[in-house]
Amino acid sequence: MSENHRPLHRAFLLGLIPSVVGLLIFFSWWAGKAWFLTNFPKLETIGLLWIPVATVIALIAIVYAGVYLLRAEKNILSVIKTLSAIAFIFLNIPVLLWVLDMQEHIDHRAYIRICNQTGLDFSDLSVENYLYTAQPGSLKNGKCETTYFYPNYNEAESGANPETVILTIFMSGHKTKIIMPRIYKGECREVIVNQDFKAELK
Repeated sequence: MSENHRPLHRAFLLGLIPSVVGLLIFFSWWAGKAWFLTNFPKLETIGLLWIPVATVIALIAIVYAGVYLLRAEKNILSVIKTLSAIAFIFLNIPVLLWVLDMQEHIDHRAYIRICNQTGLDFSDLSVENYLYTAQPGSLKNGKCETTYFYPNYNEAESGANPETVILTIFMSGHKTKIIMPRIYKGECREVIVNQDFKAELK
């Protein structure tokens, strides 16, 4: 690699870091909720702190792209390479906007793991309120399935009258409806359906 091209390569490398690290933090936080029913609040803090750090890294990358343009031969190819590096760096903006939008959606969800301890197999099941209907599918006895729904309330609004969330279980041509325990926005809980067909939080 020639000395003249080092700033350009550094610009591309530094331009890649904000999105890669940011997406790694985001997907780790999301996977914690969806797979392990864990909120990982420290990851949210790290993600917020990463935004200003990533901004500084992106600015340094732009500086390296400018240094390359100053050192390189003044021709159309060097200009195209510089503009390509800057465009690559600015791709971090739509990635950030997508992550923030997805985080807002996920924060409004309640992730639940439904465990079948009834002694019977479920041919289908659904979790329903007026905002959303989740249909995780069949569930054998002794097995668990993770899904989510959108509560219309959070813990700060616990004094209000929350809507009823219905867990509907289908078995051998008939169905059973169970009123779900109260679960707030942002929570991750395990819901056990016992032999009496009552839903208990664990």
